[in-house]
Amino acid sequence: MKTNFETWKTIDVIPQDLNVLNKTFKTNNIKIGTYGDYLLFLCKGNDQPYDCHLRKTLLIETPVEIQLIKVTVADLGFRDGAIYPDICDRAEALDLDYCPYEAGPQLRLQYQDQPEGEKLHIPIKPTDGSLIFFYHYLVYNINNILYLGGSDDCGGRIFWHGNQQIFVFCKKINKQNKSAESAL
Repeated sequence: MKTNFETWKTIDVIPQDLNVLNKTFKTNNIKIGTYGDYLLFLCKGNDQPYDCHLRKTLLIETPVEIQLIKVTVADLGFRDGAIYPDICDRAEALDLDYCPYEAGPQLRLQYQDQPEGEKLHIPIKPTDGSLIFFYHYLVYNINNILYLGGSDDCGGRIFWHGNQQIFVFCKKINKQNKSAESAL
C-alpha cells in the first residue's frame, strides 16, 4: 500500500454561475451525463435538471487552488477490491480528502487532453449530510468525447483493483501550517 502520494494535477476552482458553466461545457463540446446534471444542479428527483432553481452558483465563495492526487484501489491497499465507503475511509486515513463540490466540473474543463478510455472518480462529500449515498463525479473520455458524469453508490458496489478504477482525492491542507504562513 502506498503512503506517500505525489500531486498529479493542480487545478483552479472558482465560484461560477451554473448557467455560465453549462454554456462553457457546450462551447467545449463536453457532454454532461444524467448524474452529472444531478450533481451539478442538486435536483433530487427532478426529471428536468435545467429547470431546477435550488442554487445559482456552486458552493465556494472565493477562488482556490487544489492539489489532486490520483490513486487506484490497489494503491490504497485493497488487493481484492473494495466498496466505495472503505475506499474513502482509507483515503482519509492516508491524509487524503474528499474533493470540493466544484472539483469535478473544473477538472473536466481543465483536463481536456485526457487519454481516450480513462475514467476518473472524484469523490465528494454529500452536501445534504447524507451518509446513505456516496456521491462522486466521473470525468471520462470515451471515443474521444469528453464527459462529466456522476454516480451515487449506496456502498455495495465493489471497485476492483485490476480494472483501472482511478480515484482523485485532494491533499489535506494542514491548518496549522496555513495559520503559520498567514502570520508571516
